[in-house]
Parts: sequence; C-alpha cells; structure tokens
Amino acid sequence: KKRAHEYISKNRKVILHNNEVLLRENKQMFETLFHEGFHAFAYNYLWIDGRRCVVPRWLDEGFACYYQESVVEAGYLIHGGVDADSIARLRDAKLGRKLVPLSKIVAGDARDFLVAANKSGEHSGIYYAQSWALVHYMLQHVTVDQIQAYLRRLNGGTDPGKAFEKLMGQSMAQVDAAVMLHVGKLD
Repeated sequence: KKRAHEYISKNRKVILHNNEVLLRENKQMFETLFHEGFHAFAYNYLWIDGRRCVVPRWLDEGFACYYQESVVEAGYLIHGGVDADSIARLRDAKLGRKLVPLSKIVAGDARDFLVAANKSGEHSGIYYAQSWALVHYMLQHVTVDQIQAYLRRLNGGTDPGKAFEKLMGQSMAQVDAAVMLHVGKLD
C-alpha cells in the first residue's frame, strides 16, 4: 500500500494531466453528440411540420452550434449556453475586420461551411461562429411560427436576403449590429 501511494505521489502530474485530457475529450464528445443529434432531430421532426424542405445552412448549423452548448442538469437539458470559442473567434474577426457580411452568411451554402478554407478563402469557422451568434440572438426575438414562415418563403422562391429581413423585421445592417451588440453582452 505504501508503494502504491509513493507511485501515485511520484506520478501526480501525469494523473492530473490525464484527468484534464479526459474532461476535455468528454466535453468535446458531448458537444459533437448534441450538434449532430440536433441535425438528425431537425431533419426528421422539425422543419416545416415534418415535411422536407430546404433549410438554409446558416440556420441549420447555427441551431446545431446553439444546441451543442447544452448541458444536462438534474435530468433536464439546458440549452442556450455561451460558446466561448465562438465569442473569441467573433471578437478576433471583428478586430481584424474579417467578419463575413451577414448577407453572405444568410446566402451561404455547404461549401462555405466546409471545415477548411471555403471558396472565397475565408475559414469556415467564422461562418459557424456567426451562425451560432445569429441563432442565439434570433431566439430572443422571433417565434417558431415566424421561422416556419421564413422557411416557407425560402422554399417558395423568395430571395434569401428579403426573406431574412422579413423574418427579423429589420434590415441586414440592423440585425448585424444587434447581433454583435448581443455577443458583446455574453462575455
């Protein structure tokens, strides 16, 4: 027993390091499960009364990023958590004037969200971060019925920018400024 205690004491740094790695990997695993689980749920049950429709990439990925920050406490799923990595990415992009215009986010397609540099050379991470921030803000200002109406307009052929402005009741510039103000308050 004495030798075991000596071994543990001698290797305390390794044990602590391994515990930190396990905690970090466990968090990442649950974030991935919540993110991908949202995609599966939304595809099967959520968008427009269960009927298939085209869902803009920003909305799909924004919601998935929003839900990946969920935690389970006392048997309840608590969503809407703050994504510290996205906030840091947004802050850095704002300082470096590398935020993607909201009109590009709203009209973005699968190539823009590839986990790499996209067609315009921007890294997809900023598309995810801005989509997360937009959904986080949007959920305080619109209803599920308004989102469903937005999807119907899009699937009916309405211009993505016009449909988005109708959803939000504001211009792109107003929403863009409001989202960044919202993010600034999340620190």
